[in-house]
Amino acid sequence: MATYARCHAVLAADAPGREVALRPAFEAAVADLQVASAAQRGRRADEVVASLSGWWAVAGAIGGWDVAG
Repeated sequence: MATYARCHAVLAADAPGREVALRPAFEAAVADLQVASAAQRGRRADEVVASLSGWWAVAGAIGGWDVAG
């Protein structure tokens, strides 16, 4: 998604008409992720950070390495 956003930033500067034509697809992708507003992005970021320790434990269990601490 970050690359997609950067591409739109470049298009907006270099080919504004093309960016406008492609913007609906980008906005739909952002809406699907439920991060259209700054508040939604902040909440989603907090959710991801809160889940990291759980995912780290899963990765350690799969990889067979100790993830204590």
